[in-house]
Amino acid sequence: MTSPLSRSLAALGVIALSAAGVVFTGIPAQALPASATIAAPDCTVPAAATVSITVSNAADDATDLTYKIVQDYGTVLFDNVTLAPGESDDYVIPVLEDASTPLQVIDVTGGVIAGAVQTANCTPNASPAAVATIGEASCLLPSGGIIPPSPGFLWTFDNSAGVGPADYEFVKNDTVVESGTLAAGETRSYAASLTPNESGTSAIRSVDAAGDPVVLASSTFDLDCEPGPAPTGAVSDASCEIPTGGILVPTIPGVEYTFDNSLGTSDAPYAFLDGDTVVESGTVVEGDTRVRSWSLTEDLETVVQVVTEDAAGQPVVLDAKTVTLDCLANTPTIVAPAADAVVTTPTTTISGTGDAGETITIVITPATDDATAAETAALDESDVSAAAVAVPATLTTTVQADGTFSLAVELADGAYSVSASATRAASASGVVPESTSPFSAPTDFAVAIAAPVTPPAGGGTTVTPVGSTVGGNGSLANTGVETATFAGLAAVLLLIGGAVTILFRRRTA
Repeated sequence: MTSPLSRSLAALGVIALSAAGVVFTGIPAQALPASATIAAPDCTVPAAATVSITVSNAADDATDLTYKIVQDYGTVLFDNVTLAPGESDDYVIPVLEDASTPLQVIDVTGGVIAGAVQTANCTPNASPAAVATIGEASCLLPSGGIIPPSPGFLWTFDNSAGVGPADYEFVKNDTVVESGTLAAGETRSYAASLTPNESGTSAIRSVDAAGDPVVLASSTFDLDCEPGPAPTGAVSDASCEIPTGGILVPTIPGVEYTFDNSLGTSDAPYAFLDGDTVVESGTVVEGDTRVRSWSLTEDLETVVQVVTEDAAGQPVVLDAKTVTLDCLANTPTIVAPAADAVVTTPTTTISGTGDAGETITIVITPATDDATAAETAALDESDVSAAAVAVPATLTTTVQADGTFSLAVELADGAYSVSASATRAASASGVVPESTSPFSAPTDFAVAIAAPVTPPAGGGTTVTPVGSTVGGNGSLANTGVETATFAGLAAVLLLIGGAVTILFRRRTA
């Protein structure tokens, strides 16, 4: 049996909780031997709703229970009622329709045995102007209080435009979470909590003019708040054909940025950079992807990046490339003949480097306009016949896959200048038209083909011993080398010397 002192101490604890705003509904105070239940309103007679209350004293307690029943926290309905051990009392108390009625069963020693706030809603309240909305489920739903955001969604029942009271029910997975009646002009919002991976259905119900239930709003939810894969980013290489997704300008020369948050479970920040320029920045919602095309400047090297942020707000580079847009033809380089070279073979090979697939235009012009008559005559003393290619000449070839080109031509002895330009075809869509580069700087060279050495008639060489004479004329002894050989060598040296002299004069003019 519980002593009166223990009962009093327990009652003081219940009073403290009640003063703090805690309402006990149909639950007996743990340390009290008595119990009470306050039933929900009875609508058997809709015009006269009632609430049933039962008060009992424990049979194993030898102490009598003296209690009172209080309404609205101050109106005593029944006072100083005594129950012997094992006895109980039943009460039926009328309550007002659509009005909140606080009811309490209190031990006269100071303990609250039971308490509840009951609202009778026996006559349906329909408000045609009432509307309802259900917010989208979120992993970070603001609670509106000191509790931090948590998974859930928001019910809202709005009777602000109503002309009378309206009944409502907030329902989750066919279970009524909250119900009540809103007066005209009132709005009720309720944040429903969810587990991080919960799914199901929700609804807001009211009644029509006939009192039949109607669904004003419904939705499904499938929450996935477990951390998903981090977003990814990519930036393409520079290209002359970057899709824009547009109709008037379907492609542009530049790069394409991609920020992929399709597998993410939360929104993610991003930025697209071109050097120090922020092309675009913002937030991509979970499950979405952002793609952006961007124009670049021809032949300007730049660093393009896709950037996001970590949990601490620090930038994280997802992808970066150093790119240079190359959509227009570049001036080729002539490698051979080298500057001031003298070609002594019948065929002159003009070679160089360029961009694969481009057409190379080679222009060869004579370079003897500033040579003296003697120098020109010296070059013309060769016995080699003139080549088939007349200058000035314009020739074409194609750059091979390895980036080189080569063209063999036959040129007559003389001084020449050669330069080249490249032509690149238009891009696939034509957004970049055909382009031709400027000509390369002229490369000066000379052609001096060596004359062939012809052996003397008879095909033999007469050898006379040292010290002997030929014909008794006192000439030197024959050493075994024909004089014609020296004559041919002298002619070659004369040609080369003349070509070099002409080139030197042109370069110093």
